[in-house]
Amino acid sequence: MNRWAIGSAVAGFAAGYASGVVYARRSAPEPPPARPEAEAGPWADIDYDELARRSAEEPAAHPSREEELLGICIDMAHRLRDAKPALWERLNEGLAKVGVDVVVPDGEPFDAEAYDAVDRQLTDDPARHMTVAATLFAGYRDRGTWVRRPEVIVYVNEDAAK
Repeated sequence: MNRWAIGSAVAGFAAGYASGVVYARRSAPEPPPARPEAEAGPWADIDYDELARRSAEEPAAHPSREEELLGICIDMAHRLRDAKPALWERLNEGLAKVGVDVVVPDGEPFDAEAYDAVDRQLTDDPARHMTVAATLFAGYRDRGTWVRRPEVIVYVNEDAAK
């Protein structure tokens, strides 16, 4: 290769590089103006150490892992109740071992404090008036505290209701 060809190539590269640097400097955006100092707002007097201490003492607003797992088990139990009764029973046995009881009040007197009535069913038998005809969604109590109240259909005798 010719010496002049190599020199021309080097010179062309250097000229192109230099013009690119000059163009980049001209087209570079201006830096943003300095932001003015923020005025003291209502957050200026917050004691962050006190907030951290209180949040460590107060229960978390989001469910714990145990509560989350219990919710998943209850949802799974609901799905299994009619489809796979044996698995539903096994899941409820496991929940009972950790203090969670299933509540299916079919045939029991309706208790508005403990059950949610979602529908009613007419009956001619006055003895069935205000008893649970069927449980649509089983209820669950964790060591005596309702996790989910049962949703039930209640027998109603119109003659007894008068």
